Amino acid sequence: MHMAKRHFAYQHPTFGTKNKPNTPSYWQRSVYYWWFEYLKRNEGYRDTCKMHGVGNYAELYTLFGDVHANDFKAWWTESGRGVKLFAEPVASYELIELQQPISVSSVVNPDLVYLQVPLNLPKRYLKKRFDEIISKYHEGKRGHTYARKSMAMYSFIGQPNIPALRLTLCMTIVEHTQNCRFIKLAWR
Repeated sequence: MHMAKRHFAYQHPTFGTKNKPNTPSYWQRSVYYWWFEYLKRNEGYRDTCKMHGVGNYAELYTLFGDVHANDFKAWWTESGRGVKLFAEPVASYELIELQQPISVSSVVNPDLVYLQVPLNLPKRYLKKRFDEIISKYHEGKRGHTYARKSMAMYSFIGQPNIPALRLTLCMTIVEHTQNCRFIKLAWR
């Protein structure tokens, strides 16, 4: 038995490998990175972090921890934090090959579709029929259904706009410090 793959409603950050690590620009493409950056700038949460989890955001701190203590990569990967907070729950079912016939009583489940596949038919035909049958039961387009029906501990409402999140945060930083490392502004 293999470990269940966890899914995210949106692109999760990618860090690369030990020998070929990704640059921060890779994980800045993830909306979860921007969640982290915005949380770092919440004054009430900052105060709770300074008090090591005591304050108005104590409950949130137990899950998110001190976002000021580490960079995003260390924060996300610490004890699997990113997966715990933002990944979809482990699916109660997965696509498997049945090893024995199923009983009629187990067929009554609106979240499952059972198929019988005649192996004497051409593979191309079987794939086409599979797509046709799944389309009747799975109404979503790539990524959209998953995001709309997210069951993650923390999820987004609507479609996050990463360039807008980046720009808004940068403008806030510029307004307060006159310094922004996320974008370069060219004024003429």
